[in-house]
Amino acid sequence: MKFVKYIISVLISVCILSGTVVFIFSEKKDFSENENRSLADPPEFSTENIADGNFMMETEEYLKDHFPARDLLMKFKTKAQLLAGYRKIGDVFIGKERLYQVVASPDISRLTVSANRLFSAIESSSLKTSVMLIPTAAEIYPEDLPPYAQVIDESEIIDEILSEIDCDIKINMSDVLKEEKSKENNLFFYTDHHWTTYAAKSAYDKFCEEKNFAVISDDEFDKTCISDEFRGTLYSKVLDDSLKDEICRYDYKDMTFSCKSGNVLTGEFKAFEYYAKEYLSKKDKYAYFGGGNLPLLILENENCTQDSEIVVVKDSFANCFIPFLSINYKRIHVIDPRYFKGRTISSYINENKNITDVIIIYGINSLNDNTAVSALS
Repeated sequence: MKFVKYIISVLISVCILSGTVVFIFSEKKDFSENENRSLADPPEFSTENIADGNFMMETEEYLKDHFPARDLLMKFKTKAQLLAGYRKIGDVFIGKERLYQVVASPDISRLTVSANRLFSAIESSSLKTSVMLIPTAAEIYPEDLPPYAQVIDESEIIDEILSEIDCDIKINMSDVLKEEKSKENNLFFYTDHHWTTYAAKSAYDKFCEEKNFAVISDDEFDKTCISDEFRGTLYSKVLDDSLKDEICRYDYKDMTFSCKSGNVLTGEFKAFEYYAKEYLSKKDKYAYFGGGNLPLLILENENCTQDSEIVVVKDSFANCFIPFLSINYKRIHVIDPRYFKGRTISSYINENKNITDVIIIYGINSLNDNTAVSALS
């Protein structure tokens, strides 16, 4: 018995020593492509940092982020939890066919106040304002949720928010997507919190109806699958390899545009490829649309017969929606409030006198992000 205990002690010691050696000498990455975030920096060793307790907290975060074979161990953990019957890991519900983002009930006043403040600061009385809010997959595909999952009524919350915003057009995408669901086209990615390009096309159709634009049949668009190996943000939290997604692109003869990215403060612009092909070889393939989230982009369609311009104030849900607008607008100003620093959005709108429309497009999951919402005004 003593010999067995001795062997076990030796094995444990060897494992700990080996892990320590691997940790010390292994290459440390600055960025996790799988989790799409920066990893913790080494803790700063100083008397002040030790005294206030930050050194230990920073050390813990550094060790967690750079632990050897971290992704592999996370996969083993997920497999074990699934075998044990778990259907919620962290803030992700695991359904029969897809992963779901758990969304807390948002502070309704956060968006209503910011949106009304933005719209009231616009000087042009003829400019048309719109708000489009998008639910999560849990609202559209509740039948696939685990039976014990408790989720908020997203459609009701969106209706309440829209009722308190003073604008010309209000679109609750819950209603639209529930109608589209019967057509058997996937509306949300299985492994990511975003909607699919097909769902974005449905949103564009609804916007056209509200604006009295011609609605173009789906058959007139060329659909191209640009990747069938996409695993998104929800996959990164559970690392369940049984699911993956297709990313598709829709093209139409009048969707011919150039793009440029702008410096918010200097007003300088440079050419930019909206369809960022380099992301198709990376983990974050959804960033193919718009190259991620940048402060300011302008799309220009010189062939557009309409002499109108629109500002899209958005989160990442709008990224695959924006190209459709080039059919109806000669110029599309794309603003992400999270990164649009140094000036207000209303001042940008007021300085560009040719702007005819402003639309706010947010997923309901973004409404809990105070940085994204408060920066509107």
